[in-house]
Amino acid sequence: MENIKYTTDGKKVVVIGNLNSQEKIVQEIFIIGGQEIPSGENFVVKTLHDSPAISWKETRTKEIKKQYEEKQKECFNAIKVLEDNYKKVKDVLSSKTAYLREVINKVALESFDLLVDFLNGDIKYMVSDSYDPELIEYKDFRCDYDKNKLKLITLFGSDDGTLNWGINSYSDGSGSNKMYYAFNNREDALAKLEEVILAKGRITENIIKTAKKHNIELDAKKVKEFKDKMVKTRLKNIESSKKEIEKFESAINDIKNL
Repeated sequence: MENIKYTTDGKKVVVIGNLNSQEKIVQEIFIIGGQEIPSGENFVVKTLHDSPAISWKETRTKEIKKQYEEKQKECFNAIKVLEDNYKKVKDVLSSKTAYLREVINKVALESFDLLVDFLNGDIKYMVSDSYDPELIEYKDFRCDYDKNKLKLITLFGSDDGTLNWGINSYSDGSGSNKMYYAFNNREDALAKLEEVILAKGRITENIIKTAKKHNIELDAKKVKEFKDKMVKTRLKNIESSKKEIEKFESAINDIKNL
């Protein structure tokens, strides 16, 4: 098929002949049974093109569609990366918080209330469950060897839902870790301090001082036995020191007599 052209509106035609110097007679080509066959009535056109004419609108539409598809692909890839990262972070957090969720599910009501008090800044007193129990005010949680720094407080959760407080000797978390009970009022703190001291069943110099300071009544017999023992030990140390002094005095005399 020869002399194939295209009209401005996109029709494929075969040129039949010239109507005049400006117009041509054409017949549109249709696809019938898979074959391109000129069919229909002849018509006259002024403008023909050697290839299918594409309007500016159609061209721009194709450009925009291409840009859209590229941007859509870019967004889908970005979303896929974000979803993968989200899943990784979620898996990590789920793993790290699994134990915490288990504790929270079992947490005792009084422990939870205590945690809320602490976060609200309502905890005022702490009682240590250490060799020598003591009661300290929250404002006094300064480091033993640097009063300009605060000790590090740690919250420990147990499988049974109970929460326990620990306080290190230094602000960086080092030093011995003493377990504490937290209270928002002095009366409950003093009651716990007395309970802890009496539960120890022993007497030390610091325990006697703490008990006296907070009006806690100790076992008089045990206190007397402890004091007698300490006095005996001190007297023995005095005698031992006297002998050491005598040795040094004798040595000094020997040096003078050289």
